[in-house]
Amino acid sequence: MINNLGVGYMEAQWRKDRVERAKQLVTSVRQYEAAGLYQVAETEVKKIIPE
Repeated sequence: MINNLGVGYMEAQWRKDRVERAKQLVTSVRQYEAAGLYQVAETEVKKIIPE
């Protein structure tokens, strides 16, 4: 799972930021799916994995 993904202390800040952003997007996707907002969830997923 992405929530278990981590970066080391010595990693570049841009990498840490991207991992954190991906984790936040996954949290949003789960919330949207739980609310039945599948189109919005799909849009959020595309921010992580573009077509």
